[in-house]
Amino acid sequence: MAHYTMGAGLEAMRRETSSFYHYNHLGTALALTGADEAVSDTYRHDAWGVLLASTGSTVNPHTYVGRERYYRMPNAEMYHLGFRDYAQGVGRFTTVDPLQHPLQHRGYTYVSGDPTRALDPDGRNPVVIVIGVVGLCVVAAVIVHLWPDEGQPYWPEGKILPPRCEEAYQMWKEGEHGTGEYALACKDCCDIIYPEELTANANHNCQESCGTGGPPFIPGVPIGIPLG
Repeated sequence: MAHYTMGAGLEAMRRETSSFYHYNHLGTALALTGADEAVSDTYRHDAWGVLLASTGSTVNPHTYVGRERYYRMPNAEMYHLGFRDYAQGVGRFTTVDPLQHPLQHRGYTYVSGDPTRALDPDGRNPVVIVIGVVGLCVVAAVIVHLWPDEGQPYWPEGKILPPRCEEAYQMWKEGEHGTGEYALACKDCCDIIYPEELTANANHNCQESCGTGGPPFIPGVPIGIPLG
């Protein structure tokens, strides 16, 4: 049985002897050292969590983003992240994000496809690690939440949708999201929800998504059209 020491994150583990974790900026373990400060184990992962190489024999399920207690599941190429399991080889979760509607296009995506800058401590709320340099040598790490996806707006729960948005939503539910009528209603709704000051880029994405029968505007969940 292992006993763990927590501080700002997972700091140490004790089985028969003590092991101390050494991480990169995302909290992925690079090495373990013993009480004598000698390196006992090393790890090298790719950006998505696949273990590429390791040395040492210490039993340690917390390697990839181990500081946040990502748990490597025995006999499976997956990590348990609290609310969901993450399939490292494909960079996706095995179940939809419980904070998103099942129809939302990023419900299974791991950290919005940005594993070199972001992590997801419990499988529901990705954060990005922003590294800043102060002066010549002082480095500061700031955690910024990425929820909802890249600043997408919410349509508040309980607030009545504009009629055009309601039309688009009903067409989606009835399977008519591939029609020209849906595309027009969806685009009109998009123009209502996205203020003009969000630049033409938002309108372009709206047109692109709506024109292909993209995600509807569903009350109470993030709008499924990416910005930028």
